Amino acid sequence: MCFKRKVMFAGLVLILMSFSVRGKEPVFPDTILAGPMDSNVPSPASVLGYRPGERMTEHYEMERYLDQLVAASSRVRRITYGESYEHRAMHLLIISAPENLTRLDAIREAIQALTDPRRTDAARAKAIAAETPIVVWFNYANDGDESAAFEAAMETAYLLAASRDPRVETWLKHAVILLNMTHNPDSHQRFVSWYKAAVVGPHGTADPQADEHMGDWRMKSNYNHYLFDLNRDALALTQQESQLVAAQFHTWHPQVFIDHHGETTNMFYPPYAEPVNPYVPESIKTWARRFGQAMGAAFGKRGWSFYTEEIFDLFYGGYWDSYPALNGAVGMTFETDGGGRKGYRWRREDGTIITQRDAVLHHMTASLNTLDTAVNHRKAILLDYYRFFETALTLGREKGIRAFLIPAGHASARVRRFIRTLLRHHLEVYRLTRPVTLNVRSWLSDEKNEVTFQAGSWVIPAAQPQARLLFGLFDRDPELSASFLRQVEEAHAFNHRKGEKVRPMPYGFYDLTAWSLPLLFQVETWVLPKGTVPEGTRVVTVPEGRGRVVEGPADFGVAFALTGDEGRHFLAHLLKDGWRVAVVPKSFRQGDRHFPAGTVIVRWERQKRAAWQKPATGLKALEPLVKHTGVTLYPLQWAYTEAGPDLGSEWIRVLKRPRVAVVTGPPVGRTAYGWIWYLFERELHYPFTALRAETLRWVDLRKYQVLVVPDGGSELGERLGKSGLKRLDAWVRAGGTLILIGNSTDLARSKEVGWTTVKPYDEVETEKEKEVPDPELHPLPGVLLRANLESRSWLTLGYEENQIPVLMTVNRLWEPSETGTNIVTFAVRPRIGGYIFDDLKSVIPGKVYCVDEPVGRGHVVLFADDPGYRLFTWGTIPLLINAVFLGGSV
Repeated sequence: MCFKRKVMFAGLVLILMSFSVRGKEPVFPDTILAGPMDSNVPSPASVLGYRPGERMTEHYEMERYLDQLVAASSRVRRITYGESYEHRAMHLLIISAPENLTRLDAIREAIQALTDPRRTDAARAKAIAAETPIVVWFNYANDGDESAAFEAAMETAYLLAASRDPRVETWLKHAVILLNMTHNPDSHQRFVSWYKAAVVGPHGTADPQADEHMGDWRMKSNYNHYLFDLNRDALALTQQESQLVAAQFHTWHPQVFIDHHGETTNMFYPPYAEPVNPYVPESIKTWARRFGQAMGAAFGKRGWSFYTEEIFDLFYGGYWDSYPALNGAVGMTFETDGGGRKGYRWRREDGTIITQRDAVLHHMTASLNTLDTAVNHRKAILLDYYRFFETALTLGREKGIRAFLIPAGHASARVRRFIRTLLRHHLEVYRLTRPVTLNVRSWLSDEKNEVTFQAGSWVIPAAQPQARLLFGLFDRDPELSASFLRQVEEAHAFNHRKGEKVRPMPYGFYDLTAWSLPLLFQVETWVLPKGTVPEGTRVVTVPEGRGRVVEGPADFGVAFALTGDEGRHFLAHLLKDGWRVAVVPKSFRQGDRHFPAGTVIVRWERQKRAAWQKPATGLKALEPLVKHTGVTLYPLQWAYTEAGPDLGSEWIRVLKRPRVAVVTGPPVGRTAYGWIWYLFERELHYPFTALRAETLRWVDLRKYQVLVVPDGGSELGERLGKSGLKRLDAWVRAGGTLILIGNSTDLARSKEVGWTTVKPYDEVETEKEKEVPDPELHPLPGVLLRANLESRSWLTLGYEENQIPVLMTVNRLWEPSETGTNIVTFAVRPRIGGYIFDDLKSVIPGKVYCVDEPVGRGHVVLFADDPGYRLFTWGTIPLLINAVFLGGSV
């Protein structure tokens, strides 16, 4: 039966909610739910002076309302579980019957028992399902500028806290309802402040062309303080807010999770669009359809428009609907149709007006229908929740991968970051207590080998209750459904035969099609395909790295390798604090110790402070930085080496402290700037100046040695103009390092400067024109590709690998440069995972991703795509760090 008929059928069998009006007058004139209401519980309107949605509510105003609501209602508890980067509190309301609130710990323990079938048998699971309330999570203000969700949170909390309707009391008896009031408080507050300053008239302007519907570069943003999209961050959990929400998620283990968004043309909710992540079981998809049927019936009763299935797929594991689904919950996205960029009022294409208040009511109607459906099917959903983990154990035993193993000591800071991320996902990780030799396969290259894993190596077994999440995060090449692939092929065929003026048919890709975390983090990972998983000790926390100074005479100075994150972070601190350091671009040996190319040396004699020129006091001054970064320092007795350049050789390159500028504002992409901002401020702790693009025409560029231009719009050249480009060219030729990323690399090919000879593949002449596919019709929807490194370049110093995984989200495929060094070149067999059109498969090998172009005394470094995409592509981030700190000295 098709979905539309199911909706009609659902209406006939009264799956819809039918709330009757009780009391003198309905509390909600819009007929969502009728009274009577507890007069002792304050409504949002009584505290705020307006009904949610009629205005934009500030974060502190919401908190003021929560203070009064929690104090007045015995149904409500509040957990303030952390704060955002801008120090706004994050609140989780727990709403349930008072008797449930007195036994929350017992309820949590019962639900948690369902997540481990190794300890809970089917009979016990059945008893838990019969006795235990279902846990339903309403998630608000994930995208903070989608304001109707924030407003709906307060109204929903009030209704559940105050209503005496028998149906509400039934919900509260059989459910623990969690309201995450603001997933992204900084984004929401930023938007509200801007909108209040921009709105015209007390009720706004309905004209879609009005300024108040446009927003500024930073204010029109659903991103957090550092401009990260938190609705893509559930995979890597890079941001503070994401980590806090995930911790609460894994504390309460909800069975139903609704992420409230906006503003689509009409209300959107499940069933899911294709493709769906292959590790989401059929049971969750079935429940999503049932919830959609109930909502469709309720919306149909009111004559409201809605749509389903066309967009917002469940494939990428980082959304806050797909992530809950990979954890056993029925994860769903609700997109309402007003508020946010549509403001207080918005004139639709047919001339009718949608208001933010309407959008709030749509969110509430969908939420309450979901809650009703969840309670009506509580036992069945709880049992399917148990079976999710039960079948995950079976999947882990039968998939053909017994365990993933990570050797001890490899890139230790990054490995600790990676393991810490896995623990935040509540995956089981163990550490070997003794060495073991195993026949394993490389997760990157598929190379099979016999490897000895030393004590301290990490083991992630496949046969664990979270196996679906484990494979959902690790899988190199998640399978796309046959039905979705047919849709892609049909669109591909149409786009090839259509006329030039005909709009191309969309392919349906919504986000990445490959995202394997071990590969994105550039962590050496091996797979045990069969045999017994070695035993180890369960890891609960990951200690910080312990930096150390190796004993030995350090009369000349100390040295450290750029290998791993520790060395690069230590270098950033040294340069910031005024230490004089140098890099040795060739390997050397002193005594019995071998130092790789890219070793950085600190020579006591060269330090500007007299105290730092003495070995003992110099080492003591470095101790805090050593502990902070976890770096290992090796002693240097003198400048003489037994092999390689002496440490006073002409090969030695003194590193100058670079003053760094990063272009921000339009036309630069917000997230493209955001991860660079976060990298410098939170990871490297290195200062930089943010410059707007247009100011490059007149600012004194001599103040900076490095300029980073993030991925952005193609109009960057127009903003600079010929005079701006000439100023930039003169600055580079005088010794500056210019780093261009993504679309900003178009500057390097402009006629005014001609910094590079790279050409996109489609501009190269071929004997047969059809051999070159049209790039506009052949996207690379987030694929993982193998690429080779030019090991003799200064940009690759510190890399131990000759091959790395590269994430490509666009098909910016360049022919090699004829004038510069091709730093990263795609391998002969490049594809690791993700969808690639057949026409492009033969194009990718040999194309370049990163190029260094010497220009005068300076450098122009080009990246075809974002090397720090979402801050989880740690295979390519070091290239940018090297470009910043080494570029002015090579």
